Amino acid sequence: MGIDLMMSPRTLAFLFSLTVLRFTVVAGICGSSEFMCESDKKCIPALWKCDDHPDCDDGSDEKECAPRSCDKDTMFKCHNGTACIPIRWECDGEEDCDDGSDEDSVLCAGKTCTTEQFSCGEGQMCIPATWQCDTSKDCPDGSDEVNCETRSCLAEEFSCANGQCITVRWYCDGDNDCGDNSDEANCAPPTCPPGEFLCSGNATRCIPEAWLCDGDIDCHDQSDERGCTSTPGRDQTCSNTEFMCANYECIHKSWKCDGEVDCVDGSDEVDCHVNCRQDQFTCKSGNQCLAGYQECDGVLDCYDGSDESPDICPAETQKCKDDEFDCTLDGTNCIPLSLVCNKINDCGSGEDEQKALCRAEDPCLLDNGGCDHKCVNTHRGLQCSCNAGYELGEDGKSCTDIDECKISGMCSQLCRNTIGSFRCHCVEGYVRDPNNHRFCKVAGKEPHLLFSNRYDMRKVGLHSGTYHSVLDKLKAAIGLDYDYLENKVYYTDVALEQVMEADMIEGQVNNRSTVLVKNSVNTPDGLALDWIHKNLYWTDTGMDTIEVLSLSTKYRKTLFNTDLDEPRAIVVDPRENQGWIYWTDWGTHPKIERAGMDGSHRSIIVKDDVLWPNGLTIDYMLNRLFWVDAKLHTIGSSDLGGLHHEVILSSGHYLKHPFAVTVFEDWVYWTDWETESIHSVRKFKNTTHPNPVRNSVIGLQSPMDVRVYHELKQPKASNRCGVSNGNCSHLCLPSPKYSEKSASFSCQCPNGMTMMSDGRTCLSPVKAPPVLKKNTTATENVPVVSDHVEPITEPAGSSDQQVGKIAGIVVGILSALVIVAALIGFFVYRSLMRRNIKCLNFDNPVYRKTTEDTFSLEKNQYQPSRTLPPTLEPLTSGSNEYV
Repeated sequence: MGIDLMMSPRTLAFLFSLTVLRFTVVAGICGSSEFMCESDKKCIPALWKCDDHPDCDDGSDEKECAPRSCDKDTMFKCHNGTACIPIRWECDGEEDCDDGSDEDSVLCAGKTCTTEQFSCGEGQMCIPATWQCDTSKDCPDGSDEVNCETRSCLAEEFSCANGQCITVRWYCDGDNDCGDNSDEANCAPPTCPPGEFLCSGNATRCIPEAWLCDGDIDCHDQSDERGCTSTPGRDQTCSNTEFMCANYECIHKSWKCDGEVDCVDGSDEVDCHVNCRQDQFTCKSGNQCLAGYQECDGVLDCYDGSDESPDICPAETQKCKDDEFDCTLDGTNCIPLSLVCNKINDCGSGEDEQKALCRAEDPCLLDNGGCDHKCVNTHRGLQCSCNAGYELGEDGKSCTDIDECKISGMCSQLCRNTIGSFRCHCVEGYVRDPNNHRFCKVAGKEPHLLFSNRYDMRKVGLHSGTYHSVLDKLKAAIGLDYDYLENKVYYTDVALEQVMEADMIEGQVNNRSTVLVKNSVNTPDGLALDWIHKNLYWTDTGMDTIEVLSLSTKYRKTLFNTDLDEPRAIVVDPRENQGWIYWTDWGTHPKIERAGMDGSHRSIIVKDDVLWPNGLTIDYMLNRLFWVDAKLHTIGSSDLGGLHHEVILSSGHYLKHPFAVTVFEDWVYWTDWETESIHSVRKFKNTTHPNPVRNSVIGLQSPMDVRVYHELKQPKASNRCGVSNGNCSHLCLPSPKYSEKSASFSCQCPNGMTMMSDGRTCLSPVKAPPVLKKNTTATENVPVVSDHVEPITEPAGSSDQQVGKIAGIVVGILSALVIVAALIGFFVYRSLMRRNIKCLNFDNPVYRKTTEDTFSLEKNQYQPSRTLPPTLEPLTSGSNEYV
C-alpha cells in the first residue's frame, strides 16, 4: 500500500508531523507535569492520574492507585475501589461511578429510603419527601403524584375550582386570584354606593366621583378618564431634560418619538415619524425600530408583530445535517454519510450508490485516512468525524475533547469535565432534577415567591402553587425583603413614607407592622437586608440617597447622597468573601453601581448596556448579577464585577414593563406592570432557541417587588462584627473583602455625628454646657469635652447661679416652642378636616415613570375591595433620634 497521490501537500505535511509526534511519544518524552499512558504512550496532565476517571484509552492512569477510604455515613465507595461519591447519588438513576456500581440493579432493588425521602418504588430512586404531591411528577412512573389528597381550605379561605385556596376577601373582587377565574364566577353584579363611580371591565372597583376626569388614571381600564371634555390642569412640571405626557407624566426627553410607547397614554409617540438606521429593522407601524438581529428570530418584538410576519420570514427550508447525505436534494430524505457508497441502496432510488459518486478505492483504508476517530468514504472524498464529546480540529482530522463545563448552562451548578463527556452535580441542599440531571432542585422545604402587590403582600409555592396572604391592608408597599431565620419581613411604603417591619406568621395574615424609619424619608423604594449583620439598606428616589439602618442599635446613616438621580433597586452580598452592595439608577445617566457595605470603594460597573435598569438581584450560586431593563425590554446578566455580559431574554412582547427580579434554582422571575403578572424564564442564555417564558402568577393588581422565600437564598456566614458590634459605638458595617488581609468591617457614625480619633467612637457635635469646677484643686470635677479642650474655670460660688439661669432660659424656650407647635397643629388639623385630602410630592419611578407626581393619600387609603381603614392611623416604633 502506498500513499494516496491525491493528498495535498498540507495533508502530507500533517501526516509527517504526526509520525514525528508518535515517534517522540514512543521515545518516552512527556513533560514533568504529565503522565504517559501505557499502550499508546499518550501524554496526559499528571493531575488526571488517579482522579477516579480513566483518561487513557487503556485506563492505565487509574491503575496502581491507593485505595480510598470513604465515610460510610456520607459517601458511597465505587466497586472499583478508587472513587467515593456522595451517598445521595446512590441509585438516583444516573451512573456516577465509572463502573456503574452506584446504579447496580441488585443494590438498588434492596435500597430503602430514609424517613425524609419518598420511594418511587422497588428498585427505583428516592426523592425528597417534600416533592410528594407538589403537582410535579419527579418519579419516572409519576408515583409521587398518585393518591394525593386535595388540600382542604380553611374557614377563612375560598376553595378554587383548581384546588387552590385563597383568602376569602379576594372572592369576587375583580382579580383572577385562583388562576382559573373561579373566584370571579357567579358573582353578583358589582354596585357602588351613591357618590362613587364603578370602573368598567373586569376590575371591580369603586372610586369617588370626584376622581373622574381629574387627569389621574385610577381605574385599571382607564374608564375614569374616558370621554372627558376637559382635564383640569396641575401644578406638575417637568425638568428641561424631560418630556411631559398628555396625562402630565414626565419621561426622559430622549424617549420622545423613539418608536416605543413610554407614556401610559401613548402621547410620546403621537405625530412622530421614526427614521431607523440601516442596521435596524423598521416595524410596519413605522414608529418602532428594532436591532437587525431581532427580525425573524422567532420572538415578537414589534408591537404589531410585523418583525415575524410570514411575508418577510419565509419558512425554514428543510435540509440535511453536515454529516448526512441528501438523497432527494430537498432535505426530506437524509441518510448518514457512512451509508454512501457502501454498495447498499439506502436512499431507495440508488442515489447514494451512483458510479459518479463512488470511487473504486477507499481512502479510509490507509491509516484510517489520517482521522483520529472516524473516517467515512463519501462522494466528496474522505470525511473525518469525532466521537461524542469531541470536536473536529481545524485540520479536519484531529479530535479534541470538548470542555462542556465552559458552555454556559450546560450544568446549572457544578460541572466536571471528563474526556469525551462531562458530569453535572449539585451543591449541598440541592439534588439533581430526576427529569433532567443537568439541572438542580432544592431538596428541603418548598421555595415560595414572596411579592408585594401594593395593597398587600402575598406568598405562592413554586412547586405546589399554594397561595397565601402574608400582610394585608397596606397603603403602597413597594420594596421588600425578609429575614428567614427571624421570621421577619421588611418593606417600604411610599404613601406613608416609611420603612416597616412585620412578623411572618405561618398560616395567618398579619395586619400589624412596626415603623423602623419615618424621619427624613421621601420615597423609599428598593430595600435589601443584610441577614448576617442585621443591617437594612434602602434607596430613596425622592431624596436621591442610599441609606442604612442597624436593626440592633437602631442607628442610621446616609451612605450616598451625590451622583444619584433615580436610584431604585438595591441588593447586598454579605458573604464572608464579599461585602458589597449593588444598586440601579435609571436617571439621566442610567447605570448599575456597587460599593462596599460600609460605603467605601464606590464604582460604576454597568453603564453601556442599560437605559432603564429597574430590578436587580444576585445569584449566589453562580456569583452573577441579574437585572431587568424596562426600556430595552431585556433581562441582563454579568459577573459581580460587571463583566462578561449576557442577554438572557430580549423581547418587547414578554418584557413589557419589568419592575423587579429574583432568581432561584434555574429560573429568573420578574414582575411586570403592564401584564400585571409574574413571569419566569430559565436563567441561562440559549443561543439556538429562545427560552420559553412561563407564567408563574397572573391576574395581580399592582405587582411590585418580588423575592424567593427560602433559607438557601440567605447563605450562612459568620458575623464579622461579632457579639460586641465590633466595639463600634454606633454602626458596624462590613467592608469588601479583596483578600485575607482586607479589613473585615469599619465603624461608622450616624448622620450629624463625627468619628473620634480611635476610629470606633462617634461624637455628637452638640455639646452640653460643661460642669464647672467648684475647687481648682479638685480635678475630678473637670469636664473632658474632647482630647484638646481645656477645662473652664469660674470664681467659686458662681456655678449655682449660672446653672439656675440656664435652666430658666431652657424651660422658657421649650414652653414657647410647645405653644407654637400646638397652634400650628390646630390650624393644620382644621385645614385638613375642611379639605379632607392629603397630598405630597415625590420623585418616584414606581408610579408609571413619573419623575414628579402629585399623589393623593386619600386614594391609597380608599380601596373598598381591600377594606382599608378610612383614615391614616399613625404607627408606633421605638424612639431614636437618628431614625
